[in-house]
Amino acid sequence: MATEIDAAEIIEGLNLAVEALPRAAALGREAGANIDRVYLIACGSANRAMQGIQYWADHHGRNVEVRTFFPAEFMAMNPPKLDKRTLVILASKSGKTPETVQAAEFVKGRTFQTVVLTQVDSSPLAQLGDEAFFVGNTTESFTA
Repeated sequence: MATEIDAAEIIEGLNLAVEALPRAAALGREAGANIDRVYLIACGSANRAMQGIQYWADHHGRNVEVRTFFPAEFMAMNPPKLDKRTLVILASKSGKTPETVQAAEFVKGRTFQTVVLTQVDSSPLAQLGDEAFFVGNTTESFTA
C-alpha cells in the first residue's frame, strides 16, 4: 500500500528553508573568495544529503575541494588542511545528534568559519556555529 503524500504540508514545511536561501547565497558569495575547501560533517540522512552536495561541487566546481565526513571520522582525522581557508558545515535535523554536536564543539573557536544547519535555534548544535540556518519543523530531512 502506498503512503499518502500531503503536498501542502511538505511545501509549508519548506518555508523556512526557502526564506533562508538569500542569506545562504550571500554567505556563499562572501566566503567564496576566502576559501579553498569545504568540509561537510553530519550523520545519517544529513550525511547522505551532504554527499549529494559534494557530488554537485565535484562535478561543477573548479577551485574548491569539498569533502564529506562522518563526525567521528572528521575528529579522528583532524584534517591537516583545516585552516582559515576552510569552511566547515555541520548538519543535524534535530540539532541534537551527539556525534555532530561533539564535532561542532571540536571545531568551536578555531580560525575558520563554521556554519550549522538544523531545525530550530534552541537546539544544542544551533549554539555552536558562527552562522546558523534553520529549516523549521519539517519532515523533509534533505532540506538542510
